[in-house]
Amino acid sequence: MSKRGDLERLSKERAIALYKERKLSLSEAAKLADISIGEMMELLIEAGVKSGISIEDFEKSSKVRIGL
Repeated sequence: MSKRGDLERLSKERAIALYKERKLSLSEAAKLADISIGEMMELLIEAGVKSGISIEDFEKSSKVRIGL
């Protein structure tokens, strides 16, 4: 794996760990991992970490923010 790939993996792992410890919000964890909130939610699910927000809630809030 390339150094960039290693850094991306490590940033995602760190974001998951900090979210799990409740030190980061979902959006902060996504920003740290340099991915979308939806992608962060998928990573958390894959890691067995439950999010306090459902995908449906996220989609609704996203539509409200962009005025749909």
